[in-house]
Amino acid sequence: VHVPGRTALFVDGDVNALGVFDIDLGPEGEIDVFVRGNLLSIGAGSYGDRSRAAATRIYVGGTGDVTLVGASGFVGNVYAPRARVTLDYEVASSL
Repeated sequence: VHVPGRTALFVDGDVNALGVFDIDLGPEGEIDVFVRGNLLSIGAGSYGDRSRAAATRIYVGGTGDVTLVGASGFVGNVYAPRARVTLDYEVASSL
């Protein structure tokens, strides 16, 4: 997903991303992802920009585990007040 400017993505259900899933922020890009259900992301993928961690924001409404596992990286903010968040990335994360 290429994000050239301010963007909001609303998901009415769960997100299950298996394999390659990238959120690529352009120089002015910011993204807010609102997930009504649960979030599972396993595989090669990247979320956010190391120099602008606050530009990627994910809000999860479900009560199941939020799982972000992969080799590339997650840089951003996750808000999941009713869920347990598990991150297993090789790069720094900001919660």
